[in-house]
Amino acid sequence: MRVLLLTTLMATGAQVGCVQFNECDVERGARLGAAAIDLDIRENIVRTQETAIGNMVADAILATGRAVCTDGGSAPCPDFALQNSGGLREETACGSRETIEAGNIFESDVRDLLPFENEIVVVRLTGADVRLGLERAVSQVGQIGEAAAVGYFLSVSGLSFDVSCAGTSQTVDPEGRAILNRGTRVSNILINDPNGDPYPLDDEAEYEVIMNAYIASGNDGFLAFLLRDNLEVVFGDDGEPIAKMNAEQDRVLTSSGTQVTDQNAAVAYIEASDRAGIAVGRPAEGRIRIAPDCFALEP
Repeated sequence: MRVLLLTTLMATGAQVGCVQFNECDVERGARLGAAAIDLDIRENIVRTQETAIGNMVADAILATGRAVCTDGGSAPCPDFALQNSGGLREETACGSRETIEAGNIFESDVRDLLPFENEIVVVRLTGADVRLGLERAVSQVGQIGEAAAVGYFLSVSGLSFDVSCAGTSQTVDPEGRAILNRGTRVSNILINDPNGDPYPLDDEAEYEVIMNAYIASGNDGFLAFLLRDNLEVVFGDDGEPIAKMNAEQDRVLTSSGTQVTDQNAAVAYIEASDRAGIAVGRPAEGRIRIAPDCFALEP
């Protein structure tokens, strides 16, 4: 599938287009593949728990990064992938939708789902950084109503972990200058090697993590991905935080120099799966295991 994936990326030229919200276009574009089940894309679902659609996009980014790195593209091979749920949208130019229905998937489905065309990067992070990032992602889990549905909830691929709301939530300075409370909700973080065998995250080790450049730059409160001192205060350059990402060196490019985005990674993944006779999308499989104590919190 790696060869098919890389071929698709080079053929698409990393461009699918960005949805225009000021006019309704019913043209669905080319068929890419098929969904095995209805893919729920409602914000209150995608932003609060593991979902089939979040898993699919994270899988697409991880598979694409691995395909590109083994076929002569830039950036090292990633160990696992992170995808912020705020990058997955239910809005379309023709109104909101709740699902991508089982059956055929078209270009417009991906264009609407991932309208920002975020560039993909591979960033070297310590296990401690990854843990802090996951703590940020689940800091609002268990809150009542809209308070729980935050765009910084992460979907993951090649990684799994437990969440207990008996632990403390991570808190960050509103101005994005410091992690005030690291958080203690996340435990049992396991990484799957390429053969699928899990092993524990090591806080002292370094990992190659693939994600979009938006969160790698520290947006959505991901201060874990910025340079910090031992008190978790962010270093600044003329007042601007410094990301651990190198904006040029960490970009994921194909061997032909094509920049990889979340949108064309999803296109390539769906098409490659279809060529292999596989429909994408499957029910949540326990990558993010949320404890029952998270479903009894008061507002």
